[in-house]
Amino acid sequence: MPAPIPRYAHATAAAINMADDFIAQAKSVLQTEIDELASLADRIGPEFSEAVQTLREGLAQRGKIIVIGVGKSENIATKIAATLVAARAQYPNAEIWVVVRKGTEGILAGCPAIDHLLTVAPNENNQRGPESLWRDLRTLMHLRRQHFDYAFELSDGDRGR
Repeated sequence: MPAPIPRYAHATAAAINMADDFIAQAKSVLQTEIDELASLADRIGPEFSEAVQTLREGLAQRGKIIVIGVGKSENIATKIAATLVAARAQYPNAEIWVVVRKGTEGILAGCPAIDHLLTVAPNENNQRGPESLWRDLRTLMHLRRQHFDYAFELSDGDRGR
């Protein structure tokens, strides 16, 4: 008589089948994205060039840009600063605003490409209170009055998209 199959073996087999299903789903999603990107490449036409030209002209004529979601990492902020410096060189008349979490502003302070550096409440819940909510609302109202031409949300989360 063969030895009985241990209970954990059934669970492991089920996990393997589930993992295979996830792998198949991931491959399917990736293939769908690849197909869509290939299709998009075929659909890019003169409208794309017109949109890029409009963007360039707007920036050349003192366009207002806001950059949010820069993050805490010094490495990321350094790359963002380099990008902003390059944008400033290309569009010297653009007005560049950057919004960061309180406590991270030192990373970008003094960047010559940034015209306005604003802070909002930190991520940590234990550092938030009614006064930080009120301050953030005032900041939001101030930003809304600026009528930005372009906004770039750079966080790696999906809440700002």
